[in-house]
Amino acid sequence: MIINSTNTCPFYNLGLEEALLRDSSDDHFMLWQSTPAVIYGKFQNPWREIHVDHTLDNDHLLVRRITGGGCVYQGPGNLNFSFIGSGNFESREVNLKFIADSLATIGVELKLNHRFDLIMDEGEKSYKVSGNAFKNTRGRWIQHGTLLISAEIENIWDFLTQNSGNIKSKSIESTRSPVKNISEKYQDIDMVMISQCLLQQAQKSKKFGELSSLESDEISTLDNLKYENVIKSKEWILGETPEFLVETNLSHSLGGNPIIIHVKKGRFENFEVLGNDLAKQALDKNFLGKYYTQQWPCELEKLL
Repeated sequence: MIINSTNTCPFYNLGLEEALLRDSSDDHFMLWQSTPAVIYGKFQNPWREIHVDHTLDNDHLLVRRITGGGCVYQGPGNLNFSFIGSGNFESREVNLKFIADSLATIGVELKLNHRFDLIMDEGEKSYKVSGNAFKNTRGRWIQHGTLLISAEIENIWDFLTQNSGNIKSKSIESTRSPVKNISEKYQDIDMVMISQCLLQQAQKSKKFGELSSLESDEISTLDNLKYENVIKSKEWILGETPEFLVETNLSHSLGGNPIIIHVKKGRFENFEVLGNDLAKQALDKNFLGKYYTQQWPCELEKLL
């Protein structure tokens, strides 16, 4: 089945991907776009990768994928593609070669690097325009990725952190790469052209069947809502974070004492504060059991 999703909610589309992965036996190719969001891998720590509070304050969604891999900024101008199938895990190169070969038919030249990213050469420099992630479960597999076409990437670092050294964790860290929109080099190419190109090439391949709408019987009979409800729950978005420590100091106004914060399932679990019982008591009373926040130092200052 070939799907061009008109729903821009990332929770809906990732829930649909999960339903197609787990509750279908066919091969699928899917395209979708997202409202502004920061989407990160299943095994990542959002506070290590993202300015979480800034992201939420600016009406961007936090979204944890069902697959591993790194963190990506999403929004208009960013096209998502998904391959879902059965049997042996499809070669990463085969699916990405399909994307590159399809876009070559409209004059867009991309190539695959050793990290399985699609990159675009411009002069002597290369830029990442597509990253992707993978999952294999019960004989079914999914490979999904993004294509930067005309996204607002100039403010990307307002949302993604480049320095989280005080967080100690075994979570997977993202690899930062120089990125660029396809439209910056190919100025006559836009989202519609690329989407139509990929859908047409998928139909020509005859591997994925016919183009289906979200209202088709094949999709409407899937219970993708049960997966969507999990993916958009706080227990998944924050609670699936691997255990981590924050090693830092209290603010100068509170004495600058060393502090170690233990966080489990995304929640404050324990505070070790050296030489400041008052701060320790305030932290235990007001923060234990709550979801971690990067604003805890400011909130603590207001309490003391």
